[in-house]
Amino acid sequence: MSLFDKWGNQKEEIATIKPRTITLNLSDADCYRLAQKSGGCGLSVSELLENFIGDLVDGTYSNGSDERMNANAWFERCGFSWLFDKNLLTYLIEWGNINNFLEELHDLEEAQESVSYWVSNATTKEDVETLEEEKEYLADLQGVIDEYINEYFQDNPNHKSKEEELESVIKWREEMEVLINGKAADTPQNDKMTEPENKYYTIYEVANIAGVEHHTIRRHIKEGLLKATKQGGRAWQVEENDLKEYLKGR
Repeated sequence: MSLFDKWGNQKEEIATIKPRTITLNLSDADCYRLAQKSGGCGLSVSELLENFIGDLVDGTYSNGSDERMNANAWFERCGFSWLFDKNLLTYLIEWGNINNFLEELHDLEEAQESVSYWVSNATTKEDVETLEEEKEYLADLQGVIDEYINEYFQDNPNHKSKEEELESVIKWREEMEVLINGKAADTPQNDKMTEPENKYYTIYEVANIAGVEHHTIRRHIKEGLLKATKQGGRAWQVEENDLKEYLKGR
């Protein structure tokens, strides 16, 4: 289950409350006014903004239905919901596809790193076979991403280039990761790695042993049903003992 799936359950949302870092561009005068506004009613600046955000986004905590209505009326009157240039990001959010797209994009980026690793490090027949399988998987993922983008292009003839449209999504994702985690997700590195001492299996070997498709194994890793490790751009590796535990639970 992803973090997105948990949202909507207040108890689980409350458990994630912690200090966040948000950069605001404000004049010195507005900082003073904001401090006066909050201090004048016994609130800190953080508490004032937390309350407003909760009402604006129908958040984990809010001050009531009227307050939420007024916060959204402000949002609408400012034109934020309609006076903007549409792009791939706004299209995906509007149609409820942003989370699925981000998952596919994440898998695509991992597959690109994996292919890059095996291109540089494939030395045995098994390595070459893994490389070809990873290339096929990469092509499948690229096809899925292209479907999303082509649908957007068909509905929005005044679109920018594919690269520029993707950049809008990637930039938004990085901003969200910093907001949620305090930093952007780690970027895989294609450093040469030492071979593990224990016996490890590739996703394709695990799929063959378990008698399922490799897509199923990837999903089980993502869902936490199968332990796997990954260093740099290398493909997922399943340690022998973890594989045995996985097979016992099937």
